[in-house]
Amino acid sequence: MTRKDFIFIADVIRSMPSHAPTLRAQRESCAAAFAERLGETNPLFNRQLFVQAATGIVPLTARKAVA
Repeated sequence: MTRKDFIFIADVIRSMPSHAPTLRAQRESCAAAFAERLGETNPLFNRQLFVQAATGIVPLTARKAVA
């Protein structure tokens, strides 16, 4: 998979409803599950950055995770 594919998946997760705490938790859980599996496809995949992008902490095009 390519960076473009990872951004697409993160964008889909990011678009999940998050107006309630339970919905935010579901979105975070989904992002973490995807990060775990996507990490198996590419040794350079940054799980933390993916989750942060998928949950709106950093822009989808960010290159570094927030500490």
